[in-house]
Amino acid sequence: MSTQTYFDVHGLGRAIHLGDAMYELALYADDAEMSVTDLDDPDRPAVLLAGKSGIDSWIRGRSSSAGTHRVINAQAQPGRLTFVEECEFADGESDVYIYRAETHRGQIKRCVVSKRHRPVDEAPFPDSAADLTPMVDDDPPMAPLTPHRPTTSERIGDRTLAGHFFG
Repeated sequence: MSTQTYFDVHGLGRAIHLGDAMYELALYADDAEMSVTDLDDPDRPAVLLAGKSGIDSWIRGRSSSAGTHRVINAQAQPGRLTFVEECEFADGESDVYIYRAETHRGQIKRCVVSKRHRPVDEAPFPDSAADLTPMVDDDPPMAPLTPHRPTTSERIGDRTLAGHFFG
């Protein structure tokens, strides 16, 4: 079990880019679940993976491909994570993986992955991941902080005793 309280988004991006499957797997909980759907073949059922052993084989298979991997648009909020991984091959084609995950104590508990192949003549990433729903911050925006120096009357208030608080 992890004692980490936040999700390491930068470490995830670095691990995917470098093909560090061990570090990427460490970001998954022992009882994590993953569902992988191929958007190019909607009739094919989703692949369900349970536990680190099942997820490990998928990560190693995906990261061993002869392409350049990069993470795009990673967004982490308490309990949630979304990001897009793009694997570009030498011929210009690429595979795009859209991840939506639930996190707990700095690790992924549940993850839904949608995979899509992008041919050379198709527009690059922003248009190919149009189905990625942006995460919205539900908190109202904070008011800007402005320095405030109390006036003499605000500092004294309605204190009636002279001197320090002992009188």
